[in-house]
Amino acid sequence: MISLVLMSNFPLAKRTNMPTNKNAYLRFRIIDECLRNKNKYFNRHSIADRISDKLGYNVSVNAIDKDIRALKEEFDAPIKYDKFQNRYYYAHSFSLASVELNHDEEDALNLSLSILDILKETKYAKSYKNLIQKLVTRATKGENDGIIEFEQTPVQLDSSIFDALYDAIKRKEALVITYQVYGKQRKNHTVSPYMIKEYRNRFYLVAREHMTENDNELIFCFGMDRIKSVAKAKEPFLVTHGFTPKDFFKHSFGISRDLQKEPMTLVLKFNNLIAPYILSKPLHPSQQIVEQTEAYLTVIIVVFESFELNMAILGYGSRVEVLSPKSYIDYLKNEINGMNQIYRKR
Repeated sequence: MISLVLMSNFPLAKRTNMPTNKNAYLRFRIIDECLRNKNKYFNRHSIADRISDKLGYNVSVNAIDKDIRALKEEFDAPIKYDKFQNRYYYAHSFSLASVELNHDEEDALNLSLSILDILKETKYAKSYKNLIQKLVTRATKGENDGIIEFEQTPVQLDSSIFDALYDAIKRKEALVITYQVYGKQRKNHTVSPYMIKEYRNRFYLVAREHMTENDNELIFCFGMDRIKSVAKAKEPFLVTHGFTPKDFFKHSFGISRDLQKEPMTLVLKFNNLIAPYILSKPLHPSQQIVEQTEAYLTVIIVVFESFELNMAILGYGSRVEVLSPKSYIDYLKNEINGMNQIYRKR
């Protein structure tokens, strides 16, 4: 089974369980349209017929019951049933299009739509291209024009490369990819592709390179914007036993990780200015609170050391103190000493 890992979700307002099935969201939209129709009454059977006509496959009345329940529970939709007229209706004015988002949800929506906009030219998303474009256009050029600013993605996704990688993962086929590291010559790599990972609007291929028999040394992340061509390999697809997408990135901070090292337990002490941000948006899924006072917040995260982690910790400057491990404290001291040497001349 293909794995496409996105670092963002698509939540809406109270809705913490936004349907992951894209067809479910389409059904919700059609139900919403039916209940806002002032010229026609809709019951569970007529709603099922309308959705079946629009989506091109049969939808059962039981599915409609579940969808209506989900709309009420997850979206606070004021749906009522009139047993005398045998119809569903909104008790007061409501529309999925008018659901308000809080600040964090707006950020998540922006990132999600930005990613969808990147993917819309791939063959797997083309059938939903119009829907994606409507969502993106509505958020950027509708009533909220100028209010929500999308993060711009400078790297363009080559949809043909994406599709080829997606197909190979799905079919478990080895590939020869032509890869060009920044500032270096192109080089061919024979790989068994395992998954696609997104991080900050960039896509990466996670694959095993065919070099030796040591599984632990062969899994790499290839930036998709640096993959210049893809071809089928003559070699068979190699399975790395024990590899799972969830476990591979469980302790990763960003896209990179050192395969030769174990994750470290990083103890961080944030001052009271930055603590609220760390509480509202944890640094890592492993984050746990050790101590919280009015003056500071101490947390632990279990992560691999990586470029992304180092940039994040250094970016907090004097607002964070690393309490352990000593090896990481020594690394930071060396970096700070290097910066002192640069700015001592100023």
